[in-house]
Amino acid sequence: CAPPIQLSIRGRAKLGLHVMVKLNQHGTAAPRADRSQVTAERSLESVAEEIALAVAATDPNPNISTYPRAYIVGGWCRDRVLGKSSPDVDMEVFGVAPQDLTGTLQSLGYHVIAPKTFGTTPWKVIAGSLGSIDVTIPLRSIPTNKNVDVLQPAPDASVAEAATRRDFTCNAIYFDPVRNEFIDPHQGAKDLSDGVLKLLPGSSLNPGIPLRACRMAAQFNLTLDQTCKEQIGSAVLTGILRNLSRQHLTKELLKMLTESPAPSKGLLIADELGVLQQIFPDISALKQVPQDPRHHPEGDVLTHTMMVVDEAAKLSASHDREQRRRLMLGALFHDVGKLHATQITEKEGQRVISAHGHEQAGIAPSKHALSKLELAHPTRQGVLRLVANHMKPLELHGVHPTDQTKERYDNKVRMLVRSVGKDNFAVFADLVRADQLGRGGSGRNPGPIIEPILEAVTRNNFLSPENDRLLSGRTLKELGIEDAHGSYEEILREIETRRDAGTIKTTEDARKYVLRHHSLTGVDLEKHGVFSPADKKLFFKSFGAGVRGGEICSRGDALALLGRFTETTAATPPNLSMVTDPKLLFKATAAELAAFGETITSLISDEFALIVRAAHKFVGVPSNNATITARIVSRDVAAQIHKGEFERCYGTDRAQHYAPNMEGVAGFFHARESTVYLVPENLWPCDFDLIRSTLFHEVVHGIQSQTYPDYESTYLAGLLSKRAAIEFDTNAPGLVRELTKSIQALRHWQECHARYFESLYADDNLWDDPSQTIEQVRWVLGLDTLFANSCVRESLLPNEVEPLVNQIFSEPWLADAAFRDDGVVCAEVAVEDRSAFERAVLDFCKRYTTREHVQFVYLS
Repeated sequence: CAPPIQLSIRGRAKLGLHVMVKLNQHGTAAPRADRSQVTAERSLESVAEEIALAVAATDPNPNISTYPRAYIVGGWCRDRVLGKSSPDVDMEVFGVAPQDLTGTLQSLGYHVIAPKTFGTTPWKVIAGSLGSIDVTIPLRSIPTNKNVDVLQPAPDASVAEAATRRDFTCNAIYFDPVRNEFIDPHQGAKDLSDGVLKLLPGSSLNPGIPLRACRMAAQFNLTLDQTCKEQIGSAVLTGILRNLSRQHLTKELLKMLTESPAPSKGLLIADELGVLQQIFPDISALKQVPQDPRHHPEGDVLTHTMMVVDEAAKLSASHDREQRRRLMLGALFHDVGKLHATQITEKEGQRVISAHGHEQAGIAPSKHALSKLELAHPTRQGVLRLVANHMKPLELHGVHPTDQTKERYDNKVRMLVRSVGKDNFAVFADLVRADQLGRGGSGRNPGPIIEPILEAVTRNNFLSPENDRLLSGRTLKELGIEDAHGSYEEILREIETRRDAGTIKTTEDARKYVLRHHSLTGVDLEKHGVFSPADKKLFFKSFGAGVRGGEICSRGDALALLGRFTETTAATPPNLSMVTDPKLLFKATAAELAAFGETITSLISDEFALIVRAAHKFVGVPSNNATITARIVSRDVAAQIHKGEFERCYGTDRAQHYAPNMEGVAGFFHARESTVYLVPENLWPCDFDLIRSTLFHEVVHGIQSQTYPDYESTYLAGLLSKRAAIEFDTNAPGLVRELTKSIQALRHWQECHARYFESLYADDNLWDDPSQTIEQVRWVLGLDTLFANSCVRESLLPNEVEPLVNQIFSEPWLADAAFRDDGVVCAEVAVEDRSAFERAVLDFCKRYTTREHVQFVYLS
C-alpha cells in the first residue's frame, strides 16, 4: 500500500487559510481526527474550506453528471463582494447524493446533524465555539398528477439552475473555496455595484420576500428596480403577507432596525409597497398626522419618526443586542399615540396643533404591534416603558434644580428611573437624545434636556440596587409587623406612593410612617379596652408623639404604650365589631355618626358667622351681602354632588365613567349653591379645631370663587379632571400671560392643585397640626391674587420669568402669605420669625411686582 500523498492547497487570500489534506492512493480524503493539520487561525470560513475540499475529493457518482463540489453561497458571498465581513456561512453541495453527504461531512470529525428527510431542511455542521454551517443540496420542482409541484433533491443540477430557486440576484452568488473564484450566473455582483436590488428572473415570491427586500434595501443601501417594485407591490395587494410567520416578521424587522445604518430607508420602502400598512397600520397612518411647525418643522409624525429611528441607529452602537432591540423598537413606536391624541384647534385666528397625552395614548397600539413579534417579555415591557415615559424629560426641562428645588427635582428623577427601569435607563437616555435630534430646523441639542437628569442620577446613585425602595420586607419584620395576607407588599407600595408625593423622603420617615399606621390594629385596641373616640384620640396623640420622638421603635414598643395607657384609663366597650384593618381604626357606628352630625350642626349654628367674618378678613374682601351657607352630607351624597358637577361640566358621556372617591374628603365648597358641605364620616373622630379649620378653608375658597368667578371655573375643572386648564385673558399684560404659560408649561399649576388636595385630605399630620390646611389655602390664594390683579412688574425681563416661577413654588415663606387687594400681606408667622419674613416679602415685591408699599397684618 503506497503511502498517502500530501497536497497543499492555499485558499483565497481573504480567507487566509493553509490547509494540509491527506489523500490515499484512491484520491479520496482519509478520515481525520486531528484538527492540528489546519495551520491558519480557526474560523467558520476555514471549516467551509475543509468541507469543500472533502466534497471535491469524494469519488464521483456515475449516476450524477455534476462533479462533486461544495460552494459557499448567499449572504457571505454578497457581503464579501461589498467588502464586508459576514457572521454566517452557508454552503450548497453539488454532485453528491443526499444519502452520501452525511458520511462525507462526518468524516471531518465535526458533529453533524443530518435531516430526517432530504428536502429543504439543511445538514448542520457544528464547529464548536465557532458556530455552525448550514449545508444544503440543490432542489428541483417535480410536477405531479395532482397539479402540485413537489420539491426533490437534485444533486445533478447546475449552479445556474440551483440559483434560480433563490430570491434576489445578489443572493445568488457562489464562491468556490477550492478554485478560489466567485460564480455569478445572474450578475448579482454587478447589481450590487449599481446599488440595485433585483428579483431573480421567473422567481416565485414567498411571504418573507417583501419585508426582506425592504430590509436589504436599508441594510445595504440599495434601490428596488421597477420590476421588483411591481412584483412585490402586486403580491402584497393580493394578500401574500397573510401567511407571513411571526418568526419571519420578527427576524426581518429586527435586522432592518438593528443592522441598517439608516432603517428609515427600508421602512419608507415598506410603506410605499403597502407592507407597513399591513403589518403596522398605525405607523403607516402617521403620515396623515400633522405637527406644530414651531416644534417640528420637519413635517408630519411619520417623517419625525423616521428621523428618530435613524438617529437612534447611530446611537445604538454603544449598546448590546438586547438594548439595541429596545432602543430601535422604542424609536419606531414612541409617537404612535399621536395618531389618536393629536388635536387641531383655532386660537386667535391661528391653527394650533397639540398632542397632549400622546405617550399614554401610545401604550395600547404599541402593545398590540409588539404582540405580532416574537419577543421576550422583558423586551416587550422595556419598549412599552420607553413609549410611556419618553416625554418626562421635557416636562422636567427648564426646572433647573436650585438649592430650594433640588430635592423635589431629584425625587422626580428617581420616580422616572423607577418608571423606566434601571436596566432600561441607558436606552431611555438615547431615545430621548434621538427624539430631540430627529426633527428639522436648528437647535436640535438634546443636552440641556437629558444632561441634568443624568447628573441627578449620578449624584444620587439612583441606578444602584440600594435605591430600589426605602424599606424592605426584612425591615418590616424587624419592626414587628406581621405579613398577613401579603400585607408587606401593600405596605411597601404605600410607602413608595407617598415617597413619590414627597410626604415621605427618608428611610426614617418611612419607618415612622409604618409604626404609626401599621404597628397597631383594631384588634389591639379592643383587647386593651380602647373603644371610645375620645380614648382613641387621646391615645394616638401620645402614640404619635412617641413615634416622632423615637421612643417607639417597634410594634412591641407600641403595645407596651397601649398597655400603660389602659392602666390609667377607664374604658367601657360599646357594641363594636372586631376591626382588623388599620384604616378602619376610626370607623364610627351609625349611632355615633348621627350624634357627631348633631355636634357639627351645633358648631355651625354657634360659630359659622364668626368663621365667615374671619375668612373675609383673611382674604381682604368685604362680604357685599354675599351669603355662604354650611350643611352636612353623607359620603354617598357628596359623591352624587361631585358626579353631578362633573356631568354639568363635561357631559353625560364622560360622567357615566366617572366614579368619585370621597374617602378622606372632609369638606368642599359648591360654587353654584354657595354652600360648604362637610362629610362627618371623613371628619370622624376629631376635635373642634379640625372642624373649624375645615370650615374656614372652605369658606375662604368660597369667598375667592365669588370674587374671581373665572378662577372658580378653572378651579372646578382642575378638581374634577385633575388638570388645570388656565384660560388666558387677551387684554392682560403680555408678561402676565407669559408667566401663566410658563407655569402651565412646567406643570407647576397642576402640582400645586395636587399638593393642595393631598394636604387637605390625605396628610398624615392633620391630627397634629390642622393649621397646615390653612397654609395650603394661603398658597393658592396668594398666587391667584398675585396674577389676577396684574401686579407683576411689566419691566420684568424674559430671563427673569423662570426664576420667578421657581421661587413662587419653592420658597416656603410664600405659603404663609396672602397678598390682598388693598396692599396688605396677611400672614400667620411666629413673632421671632417676622423680621426675616418681612424682609423676604419686601425683597420679592421689589424684584417682581409693582407693590411699593406693603402693610403686614398677622393673624396670631
